[in-house]
Amino acid sequence: MTSVGGPFSGLSLGTGIGIDDLRHFTIIQGLVERIYIDACQAAAGSSGQLFCKTMARAAKAVVYAADTDQKTNISDYQFLFQGGVIDDFEGQIWRFDKEGNARQTSPTPPDGSGHSDLLD
Repeated sequence: MTSVGGPFSGLSLGTGIGIDDLRHFTIIQGLVERIYIDACQAAAGSSGQLFCKTMARAAKAVVYAADTDQKTNISDYQFLFQGGVIDDFEGQIWRFDKEGNARQTSPTPPDGSGHSDLLD
């Protein structure tokens, strides 16, 4: 449910998840530690940032999302269909902590330790 070139308006999942629906995410508090949104421009602009921040606060979970369009390479499909896997993020990745505080993060650590911010 993103608008190409416009503000982020929600996720196209089922009948859609808009910002007003995020209050229901309180149900999963304590059950989920991290939420990865692999949708185009989910963290883009003030509307995307607000959406991710609101989700993190409601779920009391860390939310990760990127601010650019996302794509999947055809070679990734074999892994995606196995379940439990999402492909790499494109663009800048944002991390929203349980209180909704946002910071930019990276899938690969600069120190080469093999530990990514995406697992914190």
